[in-house]
Amino acid sequence: MNYLVKQVNPFNDEEILQETKELYLSSFSIELLETWDDLLRLLKKYHPYSSDKPDLHKKMGMLCALKDGHDNNTITGFLIFTVDTSNNWIFLDYLAVKPEMMGMGIGTFLIKQAYPFAYKWSGLKGATFEFKALLGEIEPINPHVPYEASIINRRRRKFFHRLGFKKLDVKYFQPDIGIKDSPVQLDLIIKPITWLPPYTPGEIRRFIKEIYKVIYELDEAGVNALLPAMNGIDNNREIHVLPLHSPESP
Repeated sequence: MNYLVKQVNPFNDEEILQETKELYLSSFSIELLETWDDLLRLLKKYHPYSSDKPDLHKKMGMLCALKDGHDNNTITGFLIFTVDTSNNWIFLDYLAVKPEMMGMGIGTFLIKQAYPFAYKWSGLKGATFEFKALLGEIEPINPHVPYEASIINRRRRKFFHRLGFKKLDVKYFQPDIGIKDSPVQLDLIIKPITWLPPYTPGEIRRFIKEIYKVIYELDEAGVNALLPAMNGIDNNREIHVLPLHSPESP
């Protein structure tokens, strides 16, 4: 099946935005979500072609996958991602596909489409330029949750595993956003491009701090409030990456 990709305009693509909102709210654990109004505000604030450019190094956009030859206002999935040209990485904020369309390659299609858009938005040119890595967050497997209740999470991990993503072997917390009032422990995942493991503890600390500042817009006080969790990083060992999915796992 062929798909078309559309860069969504957060200012006027109202019909697609409404359909995306419904898929967004139904695809993730609610404690991990920003409110839709907050997300839309960020998409407008950091839109690649917005006249208001509070941070020239940060661009944020949404891509939707549409079935070729069908109604172009009906989406099959979406990807929201952030490009940080000061640190040269791409952060996958949210990726979701309609349940009846899963397993058809839509998620892979959207992530592949992110590359040309990221280069275009960055304004960086040259055959030698390359992003360091693709990044994202994913819920860890909770051994106390019944298997049936964790199927979606397990499928996500298997999906990112197939695409070459690995889990960074560090303790990581998503800051409090949306309705939740405390940080949530997640797995920080990475697909290295030019920034290859293993990493030093100092590299990882700086790396996580940049995620907090760029993605979550935390000030120094907000970053410092989360530093105790990062203090578990052992200064005497390199930081490696781990598989997201075991071949023995269902």
